[in-house]
Amino acid sequence: TGIGRDVTNWPKVLGDYAGTQDLAWCWITDKLHRYTWISDGYESITDHAPTEIGFTRLEIAERYRNEFGRECYENLLEHTQDLLSQKAFKGLRMWFWPDEEGNDRLYEISGTPLPDQHGNFDGYYGTTRRIK
Repeated sequence: TGIGRDVTNWPKVLGDYAGTQDLAWCWITDKLHRYTWISDGYESITDHAPTEIGFTRLEIAERYRNEFGRECYENLLEHTQDLLSQKAFKGLRMWFWPDEEGNDRLYEISGTPLPDQHGNFDGYYGTTRRIK
């Protein structure tokens, strides 16, 4: 029957999945690519509160442009083309949220299109994991 936009159980299922992964969290975005849900592991992995709800990755990168750095911002600009074409993506690597010593952390982001009940694009769901 496919997966519809009724994501009532998704936070629990994705949150449970994220809990089995080292240094990972799960997320859901709407069709405008704004985060609508982020799993619990986010804050403990990034040392930042999840203030991204309602914002897109590009808006977040613009807000923290100096902290994320130019390379990260340019990667996101390239990634925007994937999002606009509504394709699944994996292995997007981004440097952001420096640790307590000031060293950048490397994250890998993957996402899958989320269809509505009619099969139309309605956002993404995916994972982000810290790899360095």
